[in-house]
Amino acid sequence: MLTFKTKSQVLEVSTWTKLCDLLNASLTNREKFTLEKAQGHSLSVTDYSDGGLVLELHRGKKWEGWLSVSIKIEEARAVLNDYHDEPLCPSEGIEKRGQWLEVAMFHPAVYIGAAIIGDGPNCVDYLVSALRMSASNNELLQAVEFAIAGKWDAAHGLVQQYDDDAMAAWIHAVIHKVEGDAGNSRYWYRHADRLDRVDDEPLAELAVIREELITRKAG
Repeated sequence: MLTFKTKSQVLEVSTWTKLCDLLNASLTNREKFTLEKAQGHSLSVTDYSDGGLVLELHRGKKWEGWLSVSIKIEEARAVLNDYHDEPLCPSEGIEKRGQWLEVAMFHPAVYIGAAIIGDGPNCVDYLVSALRMSASNNELLQAVEFAIAGKWDAAHGLVQQYDDDAMAAWIHAVIHKVEGDAGNSRYWYRHADRLDRVDDEPLAELAVIREELITRKAG
């Protein structure tokens, strides 16, 4: 038994046939929805784009989970099918396959505590800023891993979200270097203030970037 949720309805679904009808209607209408197996265990369509959609997965904690990169709707159907078929806490779940980004947020109690014992809204703002930095750092680390694995399009899609971040600009420069686009590569090296790295070997350079991101995260 699964619970199917949209903005306008909540339905208990016991058959795959019925669920397929609901999924097909929502995907056709580009409607966001959630499949819930138990409290805190869910798979949601959180956003649509021209190229497909983004999925969000949770395994028991609403403030910890995984986001997919943008995937085509047909691919999403297969993932939704796999999620339906797998047990509640699988050893090898859908997040182990394909391109997923592990994300973590502060527990809501942290924000409440910050507002009580800290400097009110300023303390909360600080935590939100820290969260955003943590999320961007995680995604940039994932972009580096994609690039090292030769998944240049996936890496490119991530770094484009953080054009104002010097580390993202550096990764962006390496991607264009590998593509043979020297002009764009040099532009992003300049943006990252890393013109001294223009002639570096890409994989060695990505390893250096990864270490710097890990150091920044730890700090």
